Amino acid sequence: MIDVDVQFCVNSYLRPESLDGDNQYECSTCKKKCDATRRMEFAKLPPVLNIQLARYVFDRETLSKRKLTTKVLLPKSLEIPGSSTNKRARYLLCSVQNHLGNSAHGGHYVADVMDWATGTWYEFNDENVAILEDGPKSSFDPSEIDNNGELKQNGKQCKVSGSADAYNLFYVEQSYLSKHCKNEFRHFMEIEASPVPNILSGNIVDILASVKVQRRERYCRELE
Repeated sequence: MIDVDVQFCVNSYLRPESLDGDNQYECSTCKKKCDATRRMEFAKLPPVLNIQLARYVFDRETLSKRKLTTKVLLPKSLEIPGSSTNKRARYLLCSVQNHLGNSAHGGHYVADVMDWATGTWYEFNDENVAILEDGPKSSFDPSEIDNNGELKQNGKQCKVSGSADAYNLFYVEQSYLSKHCKNEFRHFMEIEASPVPNILSGNIVDILASVKVQRRERYCRELE
């Protein structure tokens, strides 16, 4: 894969930085400059992680804002480290905001959003709503990357190009998402009268399948 991905960006942002040479740290205790290490870390990991890509910068040559169109791949899951005493947490991609256009002063906005309960992705483009069978176009499953860094699906190599428009990403911590899904199931079984007996006797996969089918049928009816 050639394009950079969000996991690499996060790792780079959190990577410790050495302060040495001409960039030594001035100690407030001993009042002397010394070698040090500076780093960013999460004191407490949030249930919802909002990542904003720096798409808009100030151009000193034109003295105006411009949009960066660097292509970035969107992993469907992220491994985020907490503080030194916490374990890493897994976050799942649930929403992507896209800015279409090359100008930083205007453009068109499209949102890709995942149904937390079923995992179905939808694209919201003004009044038009479409199902995204494989999720956002520039998304990929990190587990399908082989040792050579190539993306493979069903044993076949495939190419996923990064997005030049995605700029606002929402990742949800996996256990928090699971808890929300359980509440969604309870709510679904309360408001759906006829399917309840069948759902109650099935396993979680059957529940997901039933919810997904009914929501897709409702979506198709609304398009008619």
